[in-house]
Parts: sequence; C-alpha cells; structure tokens
Amino acid sequence: MMTNGDYYSGGSLYINGSVSDSAVGTTISTTLTLDEVDSNVAGSYVCTIKWGTIYIKSSAAVITVQYIETAPSTTNVVEGSDAVFTCITSGDAVPSIELYSSATGAVVGSVSTSDSVSSGVYTTTAEI
Repeated sequence: MMTNGDYYSGGSLYINGSVSDSAVGTTISTTLTLDEVDSNVAGSYVCTIKWGTIYIKSSAAVITVQYIETAPSTTNVVEGSDAVFTCITSGDAVPSIELYSSATGAVVGSVSTSDSVSSGVYTTTAEI
C-alpha cells in the first residue's frame, strides 16, 4: 500500500511519488504523482476504495514507458572500415529512430530498423 507515493523494493526506493488528497462536499479525490518516471514504473495501477467492510477497485490504468533500452556505444575502427552503432528502444508503438552526429547535428547515414512485439511492447533496433 502506498500512503506517501513512494514504493521501496529490497530496501531501495523503487518508485518516487507523492499523493495528494482533496475533498469538495462528499466527493473525495486522491491523486498519485510519479516523479522522474523510468522503466521501473511500467505496469498496471488500480485505485482501491474502502467504506467500512466494503471494498471496490477501479479498472487498471496502464503505464507504458518509452525509453532507450540500449544506447549506441563508443567504438574504434580502422580507417576505411565500417562502424556499426546500434540503438534499441521500447514502448507501446513503433518509433522512428534517427542517429545524428553530435559534432554537426546532421543525420548520419541510412538507418535500417527491425521491430518485435511482446505483450504489446514494441522493441525497435536501428543500425547505421
């Protein structure tokens, strides 16, 4: 149960959040705000309400976090050789990926992508 919005797993802060409540007449509202979202917060969230011995649950709200799973890494090559940079991202839709030169800001070469889907999460791999 989250009472302050934070959730700990294995003694470490897993989800950093805050809970705020408000009431107008007989309407009570509770809001959970998740701070600095990363892939750890992906999943389903439900609201449970209790009146004495009566409990009800909301339908699930799902968070899918788009993120770079594997960023291109530094490589050294011999002049005239091919350099391969790979960028892998995950999310709930197929993204377009472009790789840029950090020195000039220009798009570098052509990008070929391959996609796979698992449980509604798309993983896209781009290589130049």
